[in-house]
Amino acid sequence: MECVDAILVLSMVPPLTNATEDWEPSRFQCELISRVLRAGRDSLSSQAIAHFLEKLLPTDADCRGLKWTDNTMPLLTTCLNRRPPLSGVVIARMADEIIDVLSPIKCNSMEKSMKFATLFNALVTKYGPQLKSASKVDPLIEAVPRLKTFMSKTITTSLKKLK
Repeated sequence: MECVDAILVLSMVPPLTNATEDWEPSRFQCELISRVLRAGRDSLSSQAIAHFLEKLLPTDADCRGLKWTDNTMPLLTTCLNRRPPLSGVVIARMADEIIDVLSPIKCNSMEKSMKFATLFNALVTKYGPQLKSASKVDPLIEAVPRLKTFMSKTITTSLKKLK
């Protein structure tokens, strides 16, 4: 886990400076780490990926976290596609981030992003039972109509099956 904290997390999360709002990892950083994660059995362990994903999400006490952009969505999706053992808290935080990104106040270019829709779908299809136990199904169903991609119907159907 030391390499995850020392190398991967530090390259993805903004530095501890005043300019954290404008900082985001480059497309090349995200692509490189995604390739490392997709490398199969030579890749990081499931526990290391779970730890990495947990560190990328902002917490209540520390608003530092990975900025969700078109560059970072494939990285997050790659993490979910590896199906690491994520706690209910991490799943709830991820669902809260999706709800926040699609909120009417913040709704921006992500509403039309296929990369974001793919991430949303991966969370619902791979971690549905945990979303249900964290009581996040209904808030996610309410957020889906603000998603303006063809995948919104698929995501809605998957969420309704969890009810």
